[in-house]
Amino acid sequence: MSRILVVEDEQHLADGLRYNLQAERHDVDTVDSGEEAVRRFAGDPRAYDLVILDGPAMPGSEADRKLIEIADGLVAVLPVSLDINECMEEVIENLDGAERKLVGVVLNELNPTHINRQRDQRYA
Repeated sequence: MSRILVVEDEQHLADGLRYNLQAERHDVDTVDSGEEAVRRFAGDPRAYDLVILDGPAMPGSEADRKLIEIADGLVAVLPVSLDINECMEEVIENLDGAERKLVGVVLNELNPTHINRQRDQRYA
C-alpha cells in the first residue's frame, strides 16, 4: 500500500481522486494548497510515496517549489479542456530541473464536451 498526498484546490476533484485511489487500496490524504502539503512533510520528509499536484500551473508558489524539492515522485493532473502538449511543456518548464520526479500524468475528463477533441490527438 502506498501513501499518496493529493494537492488539489477543488474539493470535488480531490474527493474523486481519493475515492479512486482508495479503491485501489492506497492510503490517501488530500490538501488544498502547497503550503498545507509542506506542513504535512515537515515532521517526516518520507511521509508520502507520491504527490499528485494540480497542473499545469504547478508550481505556483514558494511552498509548491518546496514540496517539489521534498517529494520523491510527482504526478500532474491536466485538464483535457486544454492542449495536453502545451500543458506538459508548461509543467516541465515550471518544474525547473525537477522533471525527473514527474512519474505520471492524469488526464481530467470532467468536462465531457472536450473529450472527443482530445482523444484524436497524439501526445508527446
